[in-house]
Amino acid sequence: MGGSLTKPNRIKDVYKKIVFYDDNKFKVDNGSSDVVITSAENFSGDTEQTLVNKTIDADNNTISNLEVDNLKSGVLDTDLSSVASTDTTLPSAKAVKTYVDALITAQDLDFQADTGGALSIDLDSESLLVSGGTGIDTSGSGNTITVAVDNTIATKTYVDSQVTAQDLDFQADTGGTLSIDLDSESFRIAGGTGIDTSGATNTLTVAIDSTVATLTGTQTLTNKTIDVDNNTLSNIEVDNLKSGVLDTDLTTVAATDTTLASAKAIKTYVDAQVTAQDLDFQGDTGGVLSIDLDSESLTVSGGTGVSTSGSGNTITVNTVDSEIDHDSLNNYDSDEHVAHSFVTLTAGAGLTADSGGNIAASRSFAVGAGTGIIVNTNDVSVDTSVIATRTYVDSQVSTVNTLGEMTDVTLSSLANGDLLQYNSSSSQWNNTNEIDGGPFTGS
Repeated sequence: MGGSLTKPNRIKDVYKKIVFYDDNKFKVDNGSSDVVITSAENFSGDTEQTLVNKTIDADNNTISNLEVDNLKSGVLDTDLSSVASTDTTLPSAKAVKTYVDALITAQDLDFQADTGGALSIDLDSESLLVSGGTGIDTSGSGNTITVAVDNTIATKTYVDSQVTAQDLDFQADTGGTLSIDLDSESFRIAGGTGIDTSGATNTLTVAIDSTVATLTGTQTLTNKTIDVDNNTLSNIEVDNLKSGVLDTDLTTVAATDTTLASAKAIKTYVDAQVTAQDLDFQGDTGGVLSIDLDSESLTVSGGTGVSTSGSGNTITVNTVDSEIDHDSLNNYDSDEHVAHSFVTLTAGAGLTADSGGNIAASRSFAVGAGTGIIVNTNDVSVDTSVIATRTYVDSQVSTVNTLGEMTDVTLSSLANGDLLQYNSSSSQWNNTNEIDGGPFTGS
């Protein structure tokens, strides 16, 4: 290097002046003329000089009025379609614009939405429009596009405000109308008698508990009353009866109608009673006899002049005239014997005769059939449909055992000492405590 510009005493007051580059020369503006700086030795503030092989610190000096043509040949790049592989050139403004405009014209913006497939925008000639769909508004300002929901879509703030204000109104069988604040309270369904409730995830289950009888379940009912008149109880067995209800021995029974006899108990009791029964009877001779009704039969035999026959429930006793010897009858007095021709037989009341006359000839008498009387060939019987038999009377008497059950007796407000008094007007017997208009006092 030919010299140094760092010493002001060598270049006088040049450091106080402005150094600039012009016409391929570094010059100093001294106020009246430009001085070309060549070397420290020959630098003069009043002359123009050319600096050669000098280094100027641009950070500590000011270089002004540089123009494009001041650049060294090859430094200015006017076509950016191809550039040097090193950073040794500077592009002109025209070259930059031409290159950028060409690139922008050739570029497009590829995009794709949920539907419509792949699309593109030519960045040089088209604009991308972002439109709002249902519930969406779009707006643009500066370099910003704002996409927002419109007032038809419930925002979190809106939903929160609405949920906070909402409640659930409900009403049960009792308790009136109630409500649950959906924002702060929980709705609880509690089980009452026979009901259990349970919850899991989003499901509430209401079910009957074990105290409720089901149609198919096996359960024991306690303290229940079943009206068998309106319901059907089936498959009842003897072992279903309550303890103490079944009576297996009828020799002694409860004093109340609170037990039921088993079939075996009834048979055993009846058999024992029938076996123990007998029929006591007595004839003219032979004393008192008896028939065991369970094992013996009563035989009615005919003696001399008597015959017996049985049919159905009837024993008929008849005389056998041919076997009767009047002369040999006990206590027969021949002197008292009356000639048959002197004895006349006449049919009395209830009898009819084939013909009247004495007993010298055979005479036939017939019993006239009347109400309740049946005349058979060999006997006379009672028509049981008209005349009450002993069996019928006994059965009726066994059920009629009070005066009030008689058809001609009317009893009212019975009291101790009452008498029966016949009333001819009503043909009724009535109870009374008066005799001849005055009260009756029994002893």
